[in-house]
Amino acid sequence: MAGGTFTWETWKRMFNSRVFALPLLHGDNMYIIGGCDQMGKPITAFEMYETKKRKWHNLPEMPTARASPAAAILGDKIIVIGGVGEGQNPVNAVEMYNIKAKKWEKMEPLSEALLGLSSVVRDNKIIVCGGMGSDTNPKDTLCAYDVETNTWKQMKGMPTARYATYSFLVNEKLYVCGKWINDGLH
Repeated sequence: MAGGTFTWETWKRMFNSRVFALPLLHGDNMYIIGGCDQMGKPITAFEMYETKKRKWHNLPEMPTARASPAAAILGDKIIVIGGVGEGQNPVNAVEMYNIKAKKWEKMEPLSEALLGLSSVVRDNKIIVCGGMGSDTNPKDTLCAYDVETNTWKQMKGMPTARYATYSFLVNEKLYVCGKWINDGLH
């Protein structure tokens, strides 16, 4: 928005106050996944905001309470992966929400419970990057989830183990930005 200005507006509040939730945009609708309540406890809340109607909808809760998961949208399906669960422990749960059917389905879990992971979509598969396991060590994890076959494929790990990152694809190249390794932020 070169040289332009933004106009701010206040929306109605969500049904569930939270931090560390994950927002995703699908068409004109924004989905808010999980997060932590005011006591810092992961929640199962799942809400959608219709931007055109300016209206919040409470949707079926996720099967697994979690904050800060990785997630992706493939067609009319939202896939939620890992995150921070009960007791601030990583979770291995993978769950898919069918937007049209309005229901959750448990999918093949991660081989290891991970938090602080990121994801991108490539060739109709979800690529999961990094994370931290229950041993509190950063991981060099790189694996691909195939929604059609409900299977995971391990890929060659990243050169540097990391968690709390962001990943994206540009011209078929995977970028994993930022990292937290044992000696701090980079």
